[in-house]
Amino acid sequence: MGCENCVAHIDHVVRRRLVDPASGTQREYFFGTLSAAAARELTFVPVLDESSRTYLEELTEGGYQRVASTTRMNLFTRFLREHPLSVVPPVVLSGRGGWRFEGDEIGVLHITDAAAIIDGQHRVGGFVHLWEQDDDDRPIDFVLIPSLDVEDEAEEFLTINNTQKGVAKALTAYLESTDEAVVAWELNRRDDSPFVGRISRQKLTHDQLFALNSVAKNVARTFSHGAFALISIDEKVDLMIRYWTLIADAHPDAWEDIETGDRSRFVYKLLELTGLIAWSYAASDILGPAFDPDTSTMDWGTVEQSIRRLAARSDWRKNGEFEGRTGEVGGKLIHRLMQHELQAGTLGG
Repeated sequence: MGCENCVAHIDHVVRRRLVDPASGTQREYFFGTLSAAAARELTFVPVLDESSRTYLEELTEGGYQRVASTTRMNLFTRFLREHPLSVVPPVVLSGRGGWRFEGDEIGVLHITDAAAIIDGQHRVGGFVHLWEQDDDDRPIDFVLIPSLDVEDEAEEFLTINNTQKGVAKALTAYLESTDEAVVAWELNRRDDSPFVGRISRQKLTHDQLFALNSVAKNVARTFSHGAFALISIDEKVDLMIRYWTLIADAHPDAWEDIETGDRSRFVYKLLELTGLIAWSYAASDILGPAFDPDTSTMDWGTVEQSIRRLAARSDWRKNGEFEGRTGEVGGKLIHRLMQHELQAGTLGG
C-alpha cells in the first residue's frame, strides 16, 4: 500500500470526538503533524485508474479518486516556496486500521500500514515535491479518521468534495494582486475609466460587465507586444483607459448598451467578453507599432485612425456579421478579421 516499511509512530497527537445527538453514535478522529518524508512513505491515494505519474497513487479494490494532476502539485510547491508563512489547511486521512492511537486526550499514533488520503492529495504532493527538490521538509497537518471501511471512506470523499464551494476566480485574482489584476482593478476604480464600477472581484451582478480575472487575462494580451516590456503599472492603466475610451468613442451606438444596466438586454457584442477579447488581442497590432519604448510615448493619432477604420467596417450587433462568435474562440476569430482589415481593408464575411 505505498510503503516498504510502515512501522512508525507520530507523537503529540490530539484525540477528538463527535457525537450524533439523535443516535448517540460517536466518531473519534485525531489531529497531528507528519513530515513530507513520512507522508511519502505512509500515505497513498486510492485511485480508480492506474497511473505511473505520481508515487502517491495506488490502484486498489474500491478505489474512488481521480489520478492526481502533476501540474496542480507543482503549482502548490511553488506556492509553498513563495509563501513560507502561509497556514495550509490539514489534509484528511483514513487510517484503515493501520494507525492506532495510544494515550488519553494527547498521545501517540502507532503506524503499521499506509493511510488513504481522502482529501488533500495535491497538497501532500506539493509538500513532498518541496522536500525532494529543495530539501525543505515542512510539517503537514492532518486529520485522521482511524477506522473507516472503503465504502464509508468514499462517501466521506464525496461529502467533502461535493459540498465545498471554491473561491471565485475574480476574488482569487484580486487577492493575488498580479500586475495585470492591479491594472484591471484600477480600470474599475478610476473615474476617467470607461469601465468604472463595471468590473467585479466577486460574483457578477446584472449591471457589471466583466469578472476581474477575465479583465486581468486581457490586460496581459493588451500588452503582449515587446514594446511594452518595461512600462510601469501606472502607464498600463493610463494606456488601457485611453485605448478603450477611443474604442467607446468610435462605437457610440454599441457603447449605449452600458446604460441599460442589464447585460441580458445588450444589443451589441462589443461589451461582452467576446468584444473585450477581440480588442485586447488587436491592441498588439494597434498599440504596439504606435508606441515608442525609448520615449514611452504613443502616437495616438495613428491609434485612433486604426480604431475608427475597424469601427467603420465592422458590425458588432448580436445578429450582425459576428453572430455566433462568442467567448475565447469567437474573440480570436474576430481578431483575425480585424488583423486582415488593418492589413488589407476587407473586414467581414
